[in-house]
Amino acid sequence: MTCSYCKRPIQLKGPYHAGFSNEGFLYCDKDATVLIFDSFNRYYNRVVPNKHPWMLTTKEKQAVEHHLKPCQCGGIFKFGNKPRCPYCKKLIREFVDSMHYLIIGKKVNGNKKSAWKNF
Repeated sequence: MTCSYCKRPIQLKGPYHAGFSNEGFLYCDKDATVLIFDSFNRYYNRVVPNKHPWMLTTKEKQAVEHHLKPCQCGGIFKFGNKPRCPYCKKLIREFVDSMHYLIIGKKVNGNKKSAWKNF
């Protein structure tokens, strides 16, 4: 894939189907980092028990977002964020999908306690 803004080639992994792998994912709003967690993650389940991420209501999504630590760059992980170019940080508009995710930059393991706050 090539960034439509800066024209640099983007190395990516995926797309991965979140539903087939029982995962949730959120992109950072400032860089190419994606946070990925398992549907059965104990920290996630303390916020939203026994519910897959793709079945969350808006309020439940906000509760999950509230319990996540910020990205290392200072950005915020949100369900509504889209992937970004790792070079120019512009949105990658060619990929807009709610059940698949890409790994373009850093990947944060949301199954570790270090990704969550308030626990």
